Amino acid sequence: MRTTTLRALLLLTVIYLIASCSKKETDIIPDRPNLPNPPDSSHQPGDSLPGDSAIVANYLAFSSRGQEIADEINTATVALKLDKPAKKQITVTIEFSNKSIEYGKDYTTIPAADLGKLKINIAAGTSASSFVVNVPADKLFKEGDGIDFRITAVDTPVRIGNDAVHVLRFLEKQSLDSLMKMNLNTGSYGVNKVFVDLSENKQQAVAPTKWDFGFYSGGDDFRVILNSSAGMLVKRLNKNDLNAVTAKDTVDLAQAEDLIFSEAPYYFAPSSAAFDDAGGDLTKTAITAVSANAADNNVYIVNRGWNTGTTNGRRPWQKIRVLRNNSGGYTLQYADITATSYKTINIPKNDRYFFSYVSLNEGLTTIEPEKKQWDIALTWLPVNGKASSGEDVSSFQSNVLIQNRNVTVAQVSTNTRSFASFARTDLAGLAFSSSQIAIGTSWRLLWNGVYTVHKDVFYVIKDGNGRIYKLRVTNRGDQYSPEIEYAPVK
Repeated sequence: MRTTTLRALLLLTVIYLIASCSKKETDIIPDRPNLPNPPDSSHQPGDSLPGDSAIVANYLAFSSRGQEIADEINTATVALKLDKPAKKQITVTIEFSNKSIEYGKDYTTIPAADLGKLKINIAAGTSASSFVVNVPADKLFKEGDGIDFRITAVDTPVRIGNDAVHVLRFLEKQSLDSLMKMNLNTGSYGVNKVFVDLSENKQQAVAPTKWDFGFYSGGDDFRVILNSSAGMLVKRLNKNDLNAVTAKDTVDLAQAEDLIFSEAPYYFAPSSAAFDDAGGDLTKTAITAVSANAADNNVYIVNRGWNTGTTNGRRPWQKIRVLRNNSGGYTLQYADITATSYKTINIPKNDRYFFSYVSLNEGLTTIEPEKKQWDIALTWLPVNGKASSGEDVSSFQSNVLIQNRNVTVAQVSTNTRSFASFARTDLAGLAFSSSQIAIGTSWRLLWNGVYTVHKDVFYVIKDGNGRIYKLRVTNRGDQYSPEIEYAPVK
């Protein structure tokens, strides 16, 4: 009996001690759900994560981080995107904060907001949706006015991705209210490329020797453009080892005149395949799209063109190869033709600009202004055309007016509308073009050094902020400093 009692007491003591230890541990570490380990840095949106045995993560984000709209534009569309199509209808909750403006008074949305929140549906089988912001036509904004949209909730199994905030800003009413004039100063012999910001009435000149290649910063596309203002030409070789390319590869091309413009004043090109599409179509660049598979990226022989806008001083030929790198940008391999080793430059994408630029002499460099800080430019450019015989020819031409990638242009004949009286009511029916050379050389005739401005044409320009201008070239300038005059379309 005594032994049994002692055993019972001992068992109770052990149970008490175990319970005490459990309580002490509970006091230190509070109860929490059994969470999976966080994903490591190798995981990307859309990858399956630890604990996702049955569900593959699908991430939701805004299609862009923000946008600016001018006071002349009364609507803006804000887009959402999923990594992959939704398996069922997804409802997204978006909250917003106003910057110096008021919902219902200064703007509304479609669909309408309720208590400061928007509910947006993404239909099953689709991967995108959007909502619209509308403002009154007579509403004027000041600098800083806008709305910050934030994704705050989404139906499972979708997760909120990195770009969960979209910043919408309204631009202050443009100060340009009357006819402006500007001489585009391209320098001696018209060698410089001149960028023009119409809303600020300013220009920026860049010498053609300041860069060699532009690397596209947009999205998932990997494209490289040539410095066409220097008359650059390239040819793809059937080799993907830079060190296997020798001077003989260049000599053969030069002797065959496969990569050389003819002498002044015509500058005929051997083939349009040797230079980029004059209209700015990135699917028609002389250098093909940079492949994710390194073995597919061949070596190019590069004729770097001229030191000026004339045949005075040709730049040395090079060999290059472009790859994608692990940082989401590009790696450029380059060397002199006779070199047995090469140098490399890593080029990141920068979404403030359309292109990141490289000089083989100076490395990374800034050439053109930010996306929305220029509208048109005057430059030398290889273009396709026709000879008097009707034969297709490619030639290197001066005084080519090009436009930015976010600008559209319509050409108007003075036989149908006058420049002075052209107004917003005349916009209907105009055919706007996004081709880089929508203006091109149509404003002038230049033959054997004789320069004539066409007086029977002007242009309507929509800039990247939605502002609309009318523009013409006058006959008061000269070949190397033509004068433009322009005004807002009211």
